[in-house]
Amino acid sequence: MVYTEADKKGHIMELQKYLYGISRHNKNIPVVIPDGFYGPETAAAVSAFQREYGLPVTGEVDKETWETIVLIYNHLINNVPKPIDIFPNSIGFALKEGDRNYLVYILQIMLTAIKKFYNNIPEVNINSIYSSDTTNAVSFLQNISNIPVTGNVDKYTWNNIVRIFEYLSNTK
Repeated sequence: MVYTEADKKGHIMELQKYLYGISRHNKNIPVVIPDGFYGPETAAAVSAFQREYGLPVTGEVDKETWETIVLIYNHLINNVPKPIDIFPNSIGFALKEGDRNYLVYILQIMLTAIKKFYNNIPEVNINSIYSSDTTNAVSFLQNISNIPVTGNVDKYTWNNIVRIFEYLSNTK
């Protein structure tokens, strides 16, 4: 069996993918964008990884470095909570004023958290009842997000609110 350039590029891409994933959790590892070429950026990331994890710093990937990279990557990826997609996929489904359920409760929690960063968003009561205060807060976010202002929460609006919530939750 012949080891081709395509094989080599594929293995380098895999290495770079692992290093990229590790760099998302460990800021001491430089970000390397997977491109399949073992250049100075990849060598620097490998050296930083080796330094960080107590391996001989060579900038080259030997068996020990490879196995440690894979081990650390798998550990980090398996310990990352998986997101839960709870919004119904039913076409045309939307939360609206008068609804009472757990989705409204979660929506109100997100809106309340977002309000900590946007003082002008209307305040909502967290009570699982989609009332006028929830409609007003949703309408506000739809307006600043350039989404048609309906006050209702369809899948598109839900995903937009989740993105805002996640972004602000990760802001230090």
